[in-house]
Amino acid sequence: MDDEFCRERARTVRELAEQADPFIKKRLLQLAANYERRVGQPETEIALTCWHVGRLSRAA
Repeated sequence: MDDEFCRERARTVRELAEQADPFIKKRLLQLAANYERRVGQPETEIALTCWHVGRLSRAA
């Protein structure tokens, strides 16, 4: 994913969060923050982060 895609996706997710209930809003804002953190990172670092986060969420 390139930087522009991540910025645009974060913006879109934040717009959705404005209309969501409090629980969903919190999750959407976390997702937007994740997209913003990806801006400027190398692709390999993003892939490792995504794999690690996926492993954590399945383990819980």
